[in-house]
Amino acid sequence: MNGIPATHSRQSMTMPTWAVLQLMRAIEQAAPIYLEKYTRPNGELIWPQGAQEDTTFADDLYEKFFNWPHFYAPGGSDYFCHTGERQWNVTTRQLVEYDQVTEEFVNTPTGFITPRTTSICITSDGRIPAFPGWRN
Repeated sequence: MNGIPATHSRQSMTMPTWAVLQLMRAIEQAAPIYLEKYTRPNGELIWPQGAQEDTTFADDLYEKFFNWPHFYAPGGSDYFCHTGERQWNVTTRQLVEYDQVTEEFVNTPTGFITPRTTSICITSDGRIPAFPGWRN
């Protein structure tokens, strides 16, 4: 094949349940530490204040939390659904202040980068958080 070496798997394996649970437990423990280290008490990401030369950084801020509802879905705690929603809203408000977001769309030269955090969680108590709540 064009002289490019290839490898092939002959057997697929299922990850052992204990390993999945251990990984999930590690993520559950790490998330609050991450928030404490990289966000302000109100949830805003610690980011340089004032005008930004880079007009494509906005999606980078969303990428810190967009997958939290996805972690919640297969069995992560409600913390990830509630906190993921809060961080999406706080990040959107923060980016509005930086003039990087208008009506939930990231202001980029191409207009193709939009928040990917429109996932919906249904919490264990049956509540569906209202995305987006960034205007509140």
